[in-house]
Amino acid sequence: RAMRVASILCPHDVLLRVLTEEGLVSKIADDVIIKFTFASFVAAEIEAMGLPLPHSDLVQLSSMNYSSFARTIWRHHGGVSSRGLSGRFYLLLLNLCIINQLSIDWELFLSIFSELKRLELPRSLLLACECAVQSNALELAASEERADILSCVGDAVNTISSIVINEITSSIEGGNEQSVQDCLSTLHRIASLIIAEPVQVDRISFMNTYMAMSSHFESRSHRKLSQGFSKEATRILAHLTDPHQFSAASSSTSPNSDSEHNAAEQ
Repeated sequence: RAMRVASILCPHDVLLRVLTEEGLVSKIADDVIIKFTFASFVAAEIEAMGLPLPHSDLVQLSSMNYSSFARTIWRHHGGVSSRGLSGRFYLLLLNLCIINQLSIDWELFLSIFSELKRLELPRSLLLACECAVQSNALELAASEERADILSCVGDAVNTISSIVINEITSSIEGGNEQSVQDCLSTLHRIASLIIAEPVQVDRISFMNTYMAMSSHFESRSHRKLSQGFSKEATRILAHLTDPHQFSAASSSTSPNSDSEHNAAEQ
């Protein structure tokens, strides 16, 4: 816990000096803080879910085989789902699975995503997709020609997008407009995944869907939602790298404002 607080409050060089002076590390290395901070994160999550820690020593925690540990706690404590901690539990497993960028346990990776889909946890699934992209795990999967991994994350993005669109539509039809801003924020996060280079999705299909939703809400005088969908469609359009795809897609769009039109032209 002290390490987590110190990693937020203290400069990098101060942390390294204290760790060295306390004998926690034998020599100063650039990745020491990263390893120790991740180990303290794991410890905090394990304790928060009421699971037993494998070690109380931070050095041992930072040097253990995380992928093997992930499989172990899944095997012995997968039942945390009954205590309402499913999403948090599987996100921890995913973090443990992909922390080693040199060798990722892809079978465990696929199993985690499969379980999140089975349990119908869209928020956790969205976080899992973001984690996979931000950690560069998908870039590694692409370099290893793991089409199953890229397809798995792409399918997850499709699933999340459909759920969010259905939720927005049902909320508006039910007269609940208070959640619109949260939905637009989530839509922006989904679009960020769609335009992420390693993610394999049909970007033109997403763009057309979002433009159709923009027109749908425009016709019902929900201008904020209409602009939100149009904005994300424009973002996707701007990231189409194939000239023929871009030409076909841009001809089918009709931005709702001059700024969106300029963005699409750029």
